Amino acid sequence: MAKYLLSDSQLRAMPKGEYHDGGGLYCVIRGPSSASWHLRYTIKGKGDGKRHKMGLGSYPEIPLARARQLADDARSKASEGKDPIK
Repeated sequence: MAKYLLSDSQLRAMPKGEYHDGGGLYCVIRGPSSASWHLRYTIKGKGDGKRHKMGLGSYPEIPLARARQLADDARSKASEGKDPIK
């Protein structure tokens, strides 16, 4: 399975919905000019197994490549036991 599932051209053409790019990164499209990036993650060592969700910004202001970079940074912090929101 490929790590990344979406392309920028696909995102521009997709109808309303929630689209998974891999690794907990989602693009939520609400309309032709309204979309945003969300990351779902768990914090290592926290023990409660609770899944967290954080916003990464609006698309296309935050392009796909930048959203992936932000998601990678946040996942790295979560894997160290830190909450990337804080």
